[in-house]
Amino acid sequence: MVLYKVSVIIPTYNRYYSLVRSLKSLLKSKIPPNEIIVVDDGSSDKRIKKIPERFPTVRLIRNRPPYGPQYARNRGLKVAKSPLIAF
Repeated sequence: MVLYKVSVIIPTYNRYYSLVRSLKSLLKSKIPPNEIIVVDDGSSDKRIKKIPERFPTVRLIRNRPPYGPQYARNRGLKVAKSPLIAF
């Protein structure tokens, strides 16, 4: 079986509970990604700060002010280390 290195980039905005469910699912997968990058696009929900505490392997990047989903995806792409990307 060939395993590929994959970076998962999740742009988010005021979706804390959906984000937590997504992260739990990713981390439970049979073959988890090499890295998970969450790009918060200026959420007004302060709970996003809890992500690094709850999920220490997840990298959180925060935009201020919000620039839109395309900017968040591109910002995640700039820091991703794996050759394959999943959004």
